[in-house]
Amino acid sequence: EEKLSKIKHHFDHLININMILEVEKDVQKAEATIHISGADLFAKAHSDDMYASIDQLVNKLDAQIRKHKEKLNNHRKN
Repeated sequence: EEKLSKIKHHFDHLININMILEVEKDVQKAEATIHISGADLFAKAHSDDMYASIDQLVNKLDAQIRKHKEKLNNHRKN
């Protein structure tokens, strides 16, 4: 939850977050789907370390949310 607060900082219209953490042999997998107003965003990451997987996942989702927010702001300006 602490890691996901980074995402909430950029976009406060989160509707739902579904997160799956999985261990498959030596690979730690993390994936998430975020439902926000106007879009559904998905990202996944894998690493030898679960914390690293979660960090990568949050960074990917954060980038997607910033891109979505820019699109919304550009659309509103036009």
